[in-house]
Amino acid sequence: MLAKFFIKEWRENSLIFFLAVLMILALAILNLSDQRAWTLYFAGMFLWLFLPFAGMLLGSGAFYSEFKDNAWIYLFSRPIRRESIWIIKFVSSLSVLLAIYLIFLAVMRYTPGLAEVLEDITPPSTLTSPTIAILALVIAFSMSILYEKQFVIIFITVLIGIALGLLFQQYLLFLYKTYFYYKDLKLFPVLIALGFLISSLLTIIKADFSQPKNKVSLFLRYIGASFILVFVVCTLWVSKGRIFTNLRDFRMRDSQIYNNDVYFDSYFQGFLRYNSQLDEMEKIGSRFELSSMDFSIQNDKIVFFKEKKVKGVTYDDLWIMNTDGSGEKPVTESYDLNSPFHFLRLSSCEFSPDGSRIAFISQTPGRRSQDIPQIWTVNLDGTESRKWNFPFPGNRRFQILGWLAHDNSLIIWIYSSSHKIENPVVKFSLGSGDVEILVENHTQVYQIGISPQKNYLTTSAFKEKDKTAITTLVDLRTGEQKDIFTSERVVQHERWSPDEEKLAFWIQREIWVYDLLSGELKKVPRENEVAILFDWVYGGKKLVITEFNKDKNYLRLLNENLNEIKRIALPSQFKNLYYLKGLNEVILLRIRRRGNLWRLNLETEEFKKIY
Repeated sequence: MLAKFFIKEWRENSLIFFLAVLMILALAILNLSDQRAWTLYFAGMFLWLFLPFAGMLLGSGAFYSEFKDNAWIYLFSRPIRRESIWIIKFVSSLSVLLAIYLIFLAVMRYTPGLAEVLEDITPPSTLTSPTIAILALVIAFSMSILYEKQFVIIFITVLIGIALGLLFQQYLLFLYKTYFYYKDLKLFPVLIALGFLISSLLTIIKADFSQPKNKVSLFLRYIGASFILVFVVCTLWVSKGRIFTNLRDFRMRDSQIYNNDVYFDSYFQGFLRYNSQLDEMEKIGSRFELSSMDFSIQNDKIVFFKEKKVKGVTYDDLWIMNTDGSGEKPVTESYDLNSPFHFLRLSSCEFSPDGSRIAFISQTPGRRSQDIPQIWTVNLDGTESRKWNFPFPGNRRFQILGWLAHDNSLIIWIYSSSHKIENPVVKFSLGSGDVEILVENHTQVYQIGISPQKNYLTTSAFKEKDKTAITTLVDLRTGEQKDIFTSERVVQHERWSPDEEKLAFWIQREIWVYDLLSGELKKVPRENEVAILFDWVYGGKKLVITEFNKDKNYLRLLNENLNEIKRIALPSQFKNLYYLKGLNEVILLRIRRRGNLWRLNLETEEFKKIY
């Protein structure tokens, strides 16, 4: 009897199924006419408009026949349980929708010329077309027990979908501000769908269908309770995600290596410190929200920027603490009306070479296009502050790359996302306040780097006039500049050896190593041409690089002559690797999907998950 009931439901939805099949066949025929633009539009409309609409049609008509002749009493008097009726109707509607999508997918994948079209109309997103279609089906199906007119249910389904979309965006904003959560929350649409289905199922089991108001009231109570539960569960998932998956969702904002064996990483609750010699990771500092990505380390102290809210107003302050997390205290008090830093936006900090003073930059919030920024220096306890006007107004950002000891000056990169504004690298004298342009102005400066000991600067910029990208090495002690590489594209990644004797960089799927002592430039031999990661290890004596291919992923360890010493296979979960950092004989690896940080000992070849 259940099988007959299922076939009956399928037969009632057959018109929608065959109409969809005809549209898919028309798409295949259109493809033969070699009209790619029209094929793309038609396929996109089918996937993103017709498929969700088909879901709403199938869901809204699930109980139409029961409303038509007031057949609820007859339906419930049949020797089939109410929940069985509900399940058969839902599975029938869902199977029709999935059959339509699978036929569409098969035609798109196996019809010559349509596979590329499918890639163009399916951008990566949490809410894919089949997900939206299933959600539309679920919402419409859940409400089909409440009202008989399909167009009303479809209209309400659209309104609910829009409301849920807006609510979801606001909820993600709340999670970002509260927990610094920034990834997709795939759990939300799944739980919303389950909430609608469970509310509908409980309503059909417990409601008195002879009283429509009682039925609607019961459904609304169930769906309201399910919505509250969804938000509670999702919030717990984000705030205490390790309850379910041991996932610690840290967002790496900036990282630095200290003394070549200690790794510091900033995230939304403070700092993480990893000591490669002790193989220990620990949290340091109190819970706070960093207001800037920048921090600086010198003489076993960390200086950073921290937000403080006073009566709903957010202030930026400069803070300092020891590298073990102790002695945490503010350097500035910007919420104080008498403070020279009151209500200023602070950014980009740097210790002096002897670690006795701190330099940073201030701007007025919301008025960067009008105000001239200021450069400050201050003692570690906040005393003896001094400021200079920095003559570069406009909608720009400023990054202090280093504080030079030999002439007491700052190296500052001035940059903007606007191609109409030039992006120079300058030297600012803390004695005279004079500005010297080190790297001539370019509208497309893509890569700026400074060596570990602040003796060299590298810049890679594209010159429109020559249509070439030039990588330049600047000796910050003498001012001498040398072009070390010229190509059609700019350098994208670079890694200095700790002793500043070698510079490795990646460009156009190639790795090159420049020897500063000999001036020799060598290309690193590779086995494939996909994007890679690399860094110096063993104090700059060896280079480790990743190799990714379809069959195996592995690391290659190279000696000073760039000859391979060994290779280490990477486990399958490292196929989404996006971060690599070298610490003597240890490297740190981060996986993109979950943000997990792993340690690999190059001597023992042992992998260990840090968090």
